[in-house]
Amino acid sequence: MARLTSTFRGYSSIGTNFLSPVRYDLDLARQDLLNHFNTRKGERIMLPEFGSIVWDMLFEPLDERTKDLIDEDVRSIIGNDPRWTLQSVTITEEPNALNIEAIVTYNPSGEDVILPLKYDKGTTTT
Repeated sequence: MARLTSTFRGYSSIGTNFLSPVRYDLDLARQDLLNHFNTRKGERIMLPEFGSIVWDMLFEPLDERTKDLIDEDVRSIIGNDPRWTLQSVTITEEPNALNIEAIVTYNPSGEDVILPLKYDKGTTTT
């Protein structure tokens, strides 16, 4: 059986031990998306358009306008990464938290992935 080669290779200290911080393909692409969503828009030095507006929407009422802005932000972030195709976005609210569930397809393999994002009003990370 032929061994599959990796298409993408990167490094992350999140969820790995320091002896093997290397991530590949789907795992790397997923972590890259999570990093993008966990960064507040304007927070990255020299990249003011990088990040998500969701952190700024936490204390806004979850009306149609706010949902549309969040939906547009999610679609923009996922649409700017050619490794992913967005299938659907669901935005819900619970006491003190905002939940986003994006179903995305990892283009190199065609695998569907559910990307749950929880933004808690009491913390600064998901």
